[in-house]
Amino acid sequence: MTLTVIEERKSLFARRDLVVKLQEIASSRGISLYSLVNSVFENYIKLSESGVNPEEALDLIKLVVKARSAGFILVPEKAWCRLLELAGDALSTTSTEWRELGVLVAKQLAETPGDSVLVYLSKLLELMGVREALVKESNGALKVRVTSTPLCSGSSRLLLEFITGFLAGLDYSVEILEASGGIITLTAKNTGLRVGDY
Repeated sequence: MTLTVIEERKSLFARRDLVVKLQEIASSRGISLYSLVNSVFENYIKLSESGVNPEEALDLIKLVVKARSAGFILVPEKAWCRLLELAGDALSTTSTEWRELGVLVAKQLAETPGDSVLVYLSKLLELMGVREALVKESNGALKVRVTSTPLCSGSSRLLLEFITGFLAGLDYSVEILEASGGIITLTAKNTGLRVGDY
């Protein structure tokens, strides 16, 4: 099936299944296929010209939607630090909730076929303010290294609870853990899963 560019009278070729799907989407929105295709082209170009990789942007949007459905919200950093200060002794209860949130998010992300859940872990941590998150497999063990600036007391603890919960949601158990100065390093094992380097 061909798509014709009116001004230059050139043809663009696309897979038939994609064109059929676009026709269905256009019909459901009450717009023409011409309008939808031009909108797709225009938005792809805008993202690319603004320095955003459209495919990565789509992955990030999917991740944010899934995380929101699991209970994530965006919170200003200063407000977050203030809330942690006010939590005081109740931080242990909050820690449990963060671990449970990690489990829930991992399980929800694992429901999507074809997606690599461990890749999403790195992206989620970056959304949570982490400077760098490395996840890789080495000698049958999963290694996670997170570098962040500890802006307030308690945030590293909650971050660690989220990570261990996330891994537990994927049937990993943490065996070695080190945390100091804004750097968290842990090793976890799951005998049935090989994830590769990310």
